[in-house]
Amino acid sequence: MSSVRLAIDVGGTFTKGVALRTADGALRQKVVVPTTHDALQGIAVGVIEVLAELMSGRSAPEVEFIGFSTTLAVNALLEGDSVPVGLVAIGPKVSRRQVERATAVPALDAQGQRLRLLRQFLDEEGMAPQSIRAALEELRDDGAGSIAVTAAYGVDRPDLERRVARAASAMGLPVVCGHEMTLAYGLHIRTLTAVVNAALVTRMRSLTRTVGDAATNATGRRLMIMRGDGGVMRIDQFEQRPIEGLLAGPAATLAGAIGHAGVRSGLVVEVGGTSTNIGLILDGAPQMEYVTIGDLPTCVRSIQVRVVGTAGGSLVRLQGRAIASVGPRSAHIAGLPYACFIPAKGLTGATLERTAPRADDAGDHAVLLLRDGRKAAITLTCAATTLAVLEKSPVPPGTDRRSATAALTILGEALGCSAGEAAEAMLHQAVRGIDPAVSDILRRAKGRRLTIYGGGGGATVLVPALAHYLDLPYEITPDADVLSSIGVACAPVRAEVEGPCDDLAALRRVLELAEARAYEYGAQPGTVVVHGSLLAEHEGIRAAATGAATGSRRVVTRSTATRAAADSLGTDPQDLELAYQTEHHWIFNRPATRRWWSAVRPAVAVVDDFGTLTFLAEDAAVVPPARKGHAISTESCRPLALIDDHRVIELPRRLIEADALPDVGTDAPVVAIVALG
Repeated sequence: MSSVRLAIDVGGTFTKGVALRTADGALRQKVVVPTTHDALQGIAVGVIEVLAELMSGRSAPEVEFIGFSTTLAVNALLEGDSVPVGLVAIGPKVSRRQVERATAVPALDAQGQRLRLLRQFLDEEGMAPQSIRAALEELRDDGAGSIAVTAAYGVDRPDLERRVARAASAMGLPVVCGHEMTLAYGLHIRTLTAVVNAALVTRMRSLTRTVGDAATNATGRRLMIMRGDGGVMRIDQFEQRPIEGLLAGPAATLAGAIGHAGVRSGLVVEVGGTSTNIGLILDGAPQMEYVTIGDLPTCVRSIQVRVVGTAGGSLVRLQGRAIASVGPRSAHIAGLPYACFIPAKGLTGATLERTAPRADDAGDHAVLLLRDGRKAAITLTCAATTLAVLEKSPVPPGTDRRSATAALTILGEALGCSAGEAAEAMLHQAVRGIDPAVSDILRRAKGRRLTIYGGGGGATVLVPALAHYLDLPYEITPDADVLSSIGVACAPVRAEVEGPCDDLAALRRVLELAEARAYEYGAQPGTVVVHGSLLAEHEGIRAAATGAATGSRRVVTRSTATRAAADSLGTDPQDLELAYQTEHHWIFNRPATRRWWSAVRPAVAVVDDFGTLTFLAEDAAVVPPARKGHAISTESCRPLALIDDHRVIELPRRLIEADALPDVGTDAPVVAIVALG
């Protein structure tokens, strides 16, 4: 009996499930059903339907892992589908005005919906149990469905927030504390993040418990949920921190590109039926940024992704005898079938009609009016199929060659051109619409020439045209149509914590909390690696903890790690020396060399168990393992980072003591990376 990993991803058009063989990650089964959007329960029903089919013929002991990804969290927020939040702000009575200004949360307005916020202030010197309860009762009676608690200096004095949280929990109110969101200073952004999280808690709980119970009953496993940073977490932890699930769908695609397609660096373009997601992978990791809600920043990080309303099902809009745009309205939202999925005889006698697919749309969308009175959409998939026929290349899966060509012929007649020219015009217009988002993402690549990796059911529709437009190579990833679901199954457990590093005690606190949180999120014992990286201008540290969701940690081979380091340094693997290997890290040294045409600077690269580059520095060298207090002359070589058995810790200059390594709280041997010169 071979074990499998199950994963389900809810997309805008389809809900897709996969079963991967644990031993080698091979795709054993996929299930696809339409996603319903009418109600929360409708989405859950689709997920349960997919799960039932995946479990057909399998027993619970065969399932090693079950994961789930949904964009419901961000959709609920954008659509205003969240409960009113009661905000309890705590501070000195004499500073009430300053605290209230710092905890003011602008109205979150999207699509005409507003997040309703109710407020109470508590004097930190007068927080008797009766005053806390009175404030909470007033918020509850005014309609608050959840509570956010934020205190001035809450990072250093979390006990005040905890007192209010205990009282709220005793009253049956879901509660979120600001210090639970981040250890970083900044009362305003901490408050905003807590409020947004509190707004989502109640809404998400219904879905997660319905789906989670179904998953546990079917498999005996606790459901894991995709996070927006490319990792997964236990469902009970997600219930407390649903804000970390924003952008989970695109994150799943990038996780699939890394874990299943083996992408080290590249532009990942996932083309669905309704939208296209564009993300960047560099050195084995997705690029990250802080989540913003509208124009308001939070302290939660997610993958850097751009979402464009152009995809395989996009409709074409006309202006006179020219194409004005392609998308954002899609055939799915319009409730129309793709013309290229209709048998060719069904298009006989069809005519072009300019119409408004929905009441609030412009009346310039081109659709086909069939002889029986039905309508069909002329989509990008129809255009791509037509060009494939003309160029004698493979057509997108499931399409009818004759139907696609017939639809584009009718469109061409309206434009005064051939079917092929009409198809080219559609794809060119679509690519032009995507280009600004792609260019924005590529700025992070700093001039590196990258391959485009296509995923999603519409990958073969848009990716080749986009690659041609940008003059970049491209590949369609294996199992592209279910790449996002595969990404959920491949994703590691991940947790991030940001906080101050004014002294060694503060630095250790951030590192230890990230590691502990990864285990709380579901990482298996002994699998977590921690990367502590300095924030801008060394004002704090970010600790990212990554672990395996099942089984033992995934150890990369020496050759794989060497290639990863060489790619990151832009050098040949033969130019690298393995300086040291800890329990969870490979540490490579590139010696300085001089040739008659150039000089190569010395450098150090560190790759972890998951094949991710965790540290890179030029003009640096490796100091062999040392115990605490090992002497290093900082006059000639300043320590840049320390590496013990499972941590890589970048060091701010102010924590470096003369002639000694800082005590980062470990008894394991320590490798130092030092700056030369």
